[in-house]
Amino acid sequence: MRVFDIQGLVDVWHMLRQNRPNRGRLLIIVTLVGYSAATMCLDTEGTILQLFVTFPPLSWSVQQYGNFQTIQGIVMCIILTAAIPVLKHVVKFKETTIGIIASVSAAGCALCYSQAVYSWIMFLALGVGVFRPLMTIYLQSALLGLVTQSETGKMGSLVGIIQAVCLVLSSGAFVKVFGATAAWWPGFIFAIQSVVLLLPLGAFCSTAYVYRRKTARRASDKEAILDDNEIDV
Repeated sequence: MRVFDIQGLVDVWHMLRQNRPNRGRLLIIVTLVGYSAATMCLDTEGTILQLFVTFPPLSWSVQQYGNFQTIQGIVMCIILTAAIPVLKHVVKFKETTIGIIASVSAAGCALCYSQAVYSWIMFLALGVGVFRPLMTIYLQSALLGLVTQSETGKMGSLVGIIQAVCLVLSSGAFVKVFGATAAWWPGFIFAIQSVVLLLPLGAFCSTAYVYRRKTARRASDKEAILDDNEIDV
């Protein structure tokens, strides 16, 4: 059994090279970069965070960290369960808008972690970052929306490959960076992540911009058709 399907990789490569309207190919690349950045930061957060809180100035015990993780899980579960229906069905936010909120939430959370010299800042970060799990979900949704229905399987395979590769690369890299900087700034790795997480934010903003231009163009074309009909009458 082969680990990699060569033909599958070739199909994915052809999918990425295919010309698309409205700068769709460029938008796919930008979104893939954003997804890679989000995966690298979020999937390794638990490992880095556990190392971070055990170092001064926080010096938490294992039990304290476990309690923090439990509270974080409960808070996220309650807020996300209530917030997603409100954002989508009551406020009528589009997925790109929710993605922008999630990206800002993730970057703000990482920035708070980088400055966490007191325990209350950790709980502030928890509140700021409550929407960050939605980031990768809506990035995946955006990627699937940028390809045709027949290409969704290829895009899903590519997303899985990126997730696996980024997890392997980032876990070792971030741990090394933390080990090299923990003595003079334990939160330095989170400061780096707060900058890296601007990439998915840029991907969502790019998607929203293209979508609005496309919508405005359609509205303009529709008005032009109506005007022509009035002239004919």
